Amino acid sequence: MRVFVTDVQRRKAVPIIRNLGKKGVEVTGGEVSRLAMGAFSKYCKRFVAYPSPTETPEFFIDFLLNYLKQHPHDVIFPLDDATLLLCVQHKEALSKYVHVPAPNLETTLIALDKAETLKFDMGGSWGSGTLSESALIVTVR
Repeated sequence: MRVFVTDVQRRKAVPIIRNLGKKGVEVTGGEVSRLAMGAFSKYCKRFVAYPSPTETPEFFIDFLLNYLKQHPHDVIFPLDDATLLLCVQHKEALSKYVHVPAPNLETTLIALDKAETLKFDMGGSWGSGTLSESALIVTVR
């Protein structure tokens, strides 16, 4: 299995890369900077520097689509809010090349907004949300 992990400069990327690698998963790390800490993990088999998802989102998506078309992967794990949102917004195009384990755009926007998340009703008395609890859980096997 081949997995593309974005945002490998983030501290949370290192244990993700390590755990995937220990399970025999081939990990490619991606980040804007070539000096990203996750790129130096012994379990990160490949590293790619990509355009900034916040400064040039259209170039980021174009890069990602072209890279994944040329270098097939099974799953992409977008770790930062900006890359997650872009991957969800372009899920249909990305899904031609890779599985994007993320909910739909509506659910993602709720999850990314703490105030909206608090308003969201999970069967309690805080609000009157309409999504089911299972819509917020993403499972990758």
